[in-house]
Amino acid sequence: MNQLSLTLTLCTLLISGYTLLSLSSLRNFFTKHARILYYLTLLVLSVFLFWRLHVNFSGLVNAPLPTRYYAPPYTPISFFIYSAWLRILGPVIFSIAVSLLSYLTLSHLKTYQERLDPDEPTKIALCLLLLPHPIWLIFTIISALSYALIAAVNSARGGAHTRTSLSSIWFSLALLSSAVAPLLTKIPIYKVISFTSSG
Repeated sequence: MNQLSLTLTLCTLLISGYTLLSLSSLRNFFTKHARILYYLTLLVLSVFLFWRLHVNFSGLVNAPLPTRYYAPPYTPISFFIYSAWLRILGPVIFSIAVSLLSYLTLSHLKTYQERLDPDEPTKIALCLLLLPHPIWLIFTIISALSYALIAAVNSARGGAHTRTSLSSIWFSLALLSSAVAPLLTKIPIYKVISFTSSG
C-alpha cells in the first residue's frame, strides 16, 4: 500500500464514522460538537502525518544499501523533505488549507449563513479535510451536480422557493468521491492535477 492509499484509508474510515454519526440517533450530538470534532480530526491527521514521516525516515536510515543512500548523510535532508512532500505531506496539507479556507468563508459570510444549516460549514470543511488532493476537487464537482439535481427536482415539484440543502448527505458525497477517485487515475487531466501526489 503506497503512502497516499494509507492516508486515504484512514480518511475513509473517519468519513464513514462521521456518516454513521450524523445519520444515527447521535446526530444532535454531532451538530452540537461539530466544531470540536473538526479540530480533533485535524489533530489526528497531523499526528498521523508526523508518524508517517518518522516511519519513512527511520526506514530509509536503517535500510540496507543501496536504499540507505536516499537518506542523510549520503543525501541532503532537502531530498527527503521534497520526497515526503510529494508522497505524504502535499496531498493532505493542500486539503487542510482548502478546508480551513472553506470553513472561514462559509461560516462568516452572511450570504452562505442564510443558505446553510448551522452545522453545514463544519460538515463541508470536515469532508474537504478528509479528502486528500485532488479528491476534494471530485467532491466539489459531485456536490455541485447533486445540488443542481436536487434543486431542479424541487423546482419541478413546484417548490421553486424551497431552500435546497445537502446537510444530510455531505459525508455520503465524500464517500462517493473516495470511491470514484481510483477510477479516474488513468485520465490525463487527473494526473495533471495530482502533481503533489505523484512519485
